[in-house]
Amino acid sequence: MQTKVFRADDPPVVPTATLFSETTPDGINRSLTVSAAYDFRAHPRNYGIHHTEFQWLVQYRNIGVELRASPRWFLPQNRSGGTDDGSPRLAELTIHSPEPLYEGHEPRAGCSITGGDCYCDGSFAAGTRLAEILIADPAGFWAAMEKELSETQTRVLAEKEARRNFS
Repeated sequence: MQTKVFRADDPPVVPTATLFSETTPDGINRSLTVSAAYDFRAHPRNYGIHHTEFQWLVQYRNIGVELRASPRWFLPQNRSGGTDDGSPRLAELTIHSPEPLYEGHEPRAGCSITGGDCYCDGSFAAGTRLAEILIADPAGFWAAMEKELSETQTRVLAEKEARRNFS
């Protein structure tokens, strides 16, 4: 395998592919995207190595709930061997909101899900719970993700109302 030559001011690009995308009759967007594993240690800024990652997204307007999970598939040159016990791998549920979710919540700029500033909040415990649903009950997975989205919408509206009442 040939090593890619990077310029210091060129950030590496990770290949991604959308495997599934649909909009439900009630306007909820669902998608599944995969990002390739990479080895960017040769980059002047050493972006390191990373495994393949899957992203399930449920989005309504500018609020989204995203599950990122990895089977820990690395490029051949980055594999160290070992055994796979079949247990769920790293999974994180991330909420994307255009509104703060709690007092003092700082935004991240340039989110493609919110279309601007994003107040993200992540949970590995919730991610693991949803990954377990995906593994045990694939047919119920999208419903579980949509329930998370509905709870997030309720949380965002309640937080917005509370800020308005205290202003």
